[in-house]
Amino acid sequence: MIKEELLRLLFREFTGESPDSVTFLPKSGSDRIYCRLSGKNLSVLGVWNPDRKENDAFTGFAGSFRQAGLRVPEVYKYIPDEMVYLAEDLGDTDLFSWVKARKKEPDYVTAVTEMYRGILDELLRFQFDADAYIDYNLCHPRKKFDRSSVMWDLNYFKYMFLRLTKTGFNEELLEDDFNRLAGKAESYWSDAFLYRDFQSRNIMIFKGNAWFIDFQGGRKGAPYYDAASLLLDPYVELEGEIHDELAEYYRERLRERSKISEPDFYAAYRIFGIIRLCQALGAYGFRGLHEKKPNFTSSIPPAVRQLRRLITGKSHDKDFPELIRVSEVLSEKWSGEINKLLPD
Repeated sequence: MIKEELLRLLFREFTGESPDSVTFLPKSGSDRIYCRLSGKNLSVLGVWNPDRKENDAFTGFAGSFRQAGLRVPEVYKYIPDEMVYLAEDLGDTDLFSWVKARKKEPDYVTAVTEMYRGILDELLRFQFDADAYIDYNLCHPRKKFDRSSVMWDLNYFKYMFLRLTKTGFNEELLEDDFNRLAGKAESYWSDAFLYRDFQSRNIMIFKGNAWFIDFQGGRKGAPYYDAASLLLDPYVELEGEIHDELAEYYRERLRERSKISEPDFYAAYRIFGIIRLCQALGAYGFRGLHEKKPNFTSSIPPAVRQLRRLITGKSHDKDFPELIRVSEVLSEKWSGEINKLLPD
């Protein structure tokens, strides 16, 4: 394999020795190929990604974030034209695995709450402190999470999940709901860095700290989206009490950092949570139902539960009638008993 040989060569250039072993890691939801190259004293990740713009964004943002003092992997070597790079190896324990391992421990609630508070503090640093270091010309495919981005996410849900699951919907009414969602999203303040995929699979627990990966989709956007991505993450599905405490923790810290007081944080959080969960279900439909990847399919029920809980709040009863109806149909098929997550 040509790329493997190139990565071996990069390893030799970086360390002065050939790797003792090259182990390819399981593929996830992207076209990127990862391998672990191990020598006598060092293990690194070799990455090949056919999307040059994604590579430029990841390597460029990584440098910016490290300048800002954030815990992201160091990029050791990058050959843009060959679309390969070597990056710091952060191990195999992501936040999802970390939470799962603590489920049966007596201090589960305390440990998880403290870990997530620290991660939310780091999120705010991404959103505000890193801004001065970021070259937004690297953003791909857009520089801002705008109305077009919202509509892309919602249509991804429509075509890659609703169509694939043969869930009936009224096209015109659903499009009306999507336009109302996009309009509401546009109305909220969005002058912050948006990580775009801030969820448990992209947060590594390494040497006792949270480290952050897969930020190549970052751009300007509303901070609520990232908070919802983490706290409504279907992979983890936080218990209601833990979720509510962490959402309030983030709300207070956001107000301190932004110096902007939104009239209703939870209204904004709900809107971006709905958009994010629709996007996630689109991804689970495409990767799970179409590409037959089981870890994505298994995430569909919790995503449906989260969406149903968010969208059944009284404030949305008249705003998104067709989406509410569709969520009822989905919950009957996928999610079991529904309990409300957020207070009205």
